[in-house]
Amino acid sequence: MTACYAGQQETVAFLLAKGADLEQVNHEGSTALLTATFMCHPDTVSLLLEKGAHVNAKNKSGSTALDMVATPWSPQLEGIYQLVGNLVQRPIDLERIKNSRGKVAEILKAKGAKFSSEL
Repeated sequence: MTACYAGQQETVAFLLAKGADLEQVNHEGSTALLTATFMCHPDTVSLLLEKGAHVNAKNKSGSTALDMVATPWSPQLEGIYQLVGNLVQRPIDLERIKNSRGKVAEILKAKGAKFSSEL
């Protein structure tokens, strides 16, 4: 999960080659795909989908990957990212995340992603 959070695509590829479980979930019920999507890492999202990640997996709150990147950018959403960065004690590139959301959404849609309300 940490490699997906950080967008470390080579590490993710290595771990998958060694048998890492694509559908393992963290304490929030998020898979690697949900984590990479939330952090808006397009290349990592693409890799996970190519390797068979479930595009419409839901976390414990019922959100799909597409839900995560479809929410319009707002001060509240920015605050959530800042809080996450503080909790994990890692810098968050808000501008990169903001600018990558549309690209990640398009990648997901091309693979059949749906909003949770459509499932």
